Amino acid sequence: GYDGSAGQSLYDLESVQVLKGPQGTLFGRTTTAGAVLVTPAAPDLNNFQANGTLTVGSLGYFQGTLAVSVPIIEDVLAVRVAANYNHRNGYTKIIGSDKRLDELNNQSQRVSVLFQPASWLKNTTIYDRFHTNQTSSSYLTVGYSDSFGLFNLPANTTFFDRVCGQAVAVGLSPSASACTAERLGILASLKADVEAEVERVAKGGKELRRVNTGNSNYFQDRSTHQTIVNRTELTLPDIGPLELQLKNIFGYQTTKGYSGVNVGGIDEILNMYIGVGSGLAGNQAGREAVISTGPGEKFYSNETQISGNLFGDRLVFVAGYYYQHAPSTPDFTNVGGIQKTLGGVTTVNLGFSPTRSFIVGGRANQSAFYGQATLGLDGLVDGLSLTGGVRRTKDDFILRTQAAGVHPLTGVISPSIVTIDPATGDVTLTPSPVASQILKTSGTNYNFSIDYKVSPGLLVYVSTRKGYVPGGLNNSLAVGAPSFQLQYGSETIKDLEGGLKWDFNLGDTSGRLNLAAYEAEYSGIQ
Repeated sequence: GYDGSAGQSLYDLESVQVLKGPQGTLFGRTTTAGAVLVTPAAPDLNNFQANGTLTVGSLGYFQGTLAVSVPIIEDVLAVRVAANYNHRNGYTKIIGSDKRLDELNNQSQRVSVLFQPASWLKNTTIYDRFHTNQTSSSYLTVGYSDSFGLFNLPANTTFFDRVCGQAVAVGLSPSASACTAERLGILASLKADVEAEVERVAKGGKELRRVNTGNSNYFQDRSTHQTIVNRTELTLPDIGPLELQLKNIFGYQTTKGYSGVNVGGIDEILNMYIGVGSGLAGNQAGREAVISTGPGEKFYSNETQISGNLFGDRLVFVAGYYYQHAPSTPDFTNVGGIQKTLGGVTTVNLGFSPTRSFIVGGRANQSAFYGQATLGLDGLVDGLSLTGGVRRTKDDFILRTQAAGVHPLTGVISPSIVTIDPATGDVTLTPSPVASQILKTSGTNYNFSIDYKVSPGLLVYVSTRKGYVPGGLNNSLAVGAPSFQLQYGSETIKDLEGGLKWDFNLGDTSGRLNLAAYEAEYSGIQ
């Protein structure tokens, strides 16, 4: 499933926690490399609050944050509204244009509602929106290989025979020889441009802040990410020495947008790619890319959790069930990525090619049961505690696609097989068959540790953990590329760690010493 939260602005926060190592036995999704927990500032049920920050700098840098919390019903209902805006001018100039790449321009809004009608019931709803509309990153050409095959084709090459035969049949070229000569001319011009660009970049200085990307209209990052989270917490009646709390967390995310980049740094004829798999609506008219935000991608999750403690904090535990669902959004009109490489010399119309098939259905689901408990042994061995946790996760992926075809005259990309009659030049479009990929993976996480508090300031510990990350499916036309796979398996890690944490005082000076030894073993690394 897709989670587009990474890269968003961090503002008006209550806390940020960084957890190391495999996670998943306490809450949420399974990971092999830690987790970052970002908690927004909560509404205040009793007091009006308002705060803001403003930062300015060079290159037109501006960052502003404003947050207001208002109690609606004292002790019962409150609302907090926060907003953030970031801007920095682009600093890499496109030669021959006023446009600059490497811009920063995004805005965020958040509304939090806290409802607590009783001491044992609390409900929090958070709506978050992040929108970016900025020029994309720049790339520089610092070298190339003289032996690159397409830069060294002979005049009588047969490499273009197939596409040139089709170009002649539909009337895009007067003859096969003229078609081949045109493509060789494009490659020769491109090679000269590459040589000149490498020489220009080698000068350094201000030349590193200029690029020859040609058509600047495509080089834009535009995306909108929206999130709704609802958290309900219920404190249950005590059962003797047993205290319990029930929690449910529902989440919904949607992301749509596109990104256009020139990964070669030389005009659009080197390698221009549009699409980041976040709801792009990409197609072509003639030889020109047509891009906009598409229907977007959606992600649902729900987690139900029960936690508690027994005999005070002698035994602390948590157990829960996690479920997520990411449906594949069908789109029969637009494809999720288009690309022009080397001036489109391998295409019939010298235009863009699809980098992905059309998605016509599918899903990515995950379900998991988890639990963890910590037992304090004070009274038997003071300061000693044992922790054990386990999680079992199952993942289910389905992806249904139709191959993309390009009409040689209109340039339109559709879910079709394109055939050209070599005698008449008639173009026939036949719906491409639906291809299905299915993958199921599963894995186990665990966490076992022993902590011994030798003294109030000295803790000694040893732990071992295992983490699991599911495999997945690729929707790409890169089949045949080195190491490319349509399906990839799950990743696991096992680690062992031991160490100590010592808070000490030397006279009036206090300090902390952390010592640790750590070993990890990855399997099936993605």
